[in-house]
Amino acid sequence: MKILVTGGGDFIGSHLCRKLSELGYDLTVIDNLSGGDQHIADLLEEGKAKFILCDVRDSRKLNEAINTAIDSVIGT
Repeated sequence: MKILVTGGGDFIGSHLCRKLSELGYDLTVIDNLSGGDQHIADLLEEGKAKFILCDVRDSRKLNEAINTAIDSVIGT
């Protein structure tokens, strides 16, 4: 199952992403990194998540991200 997590680079979102990764989900993370450091660098380095630098208010980039096959969206 492919899941899109908005705000997945922040503290709470990163914990959610780690758990979803452990459960075997295919993750795409959207975050504008306005909260500071990217807390999912390890998941990205290991190829366990795809990252899109995007503000969810940017409808063009958000549409590009959602145009890929996504089964579910989780906002944090």
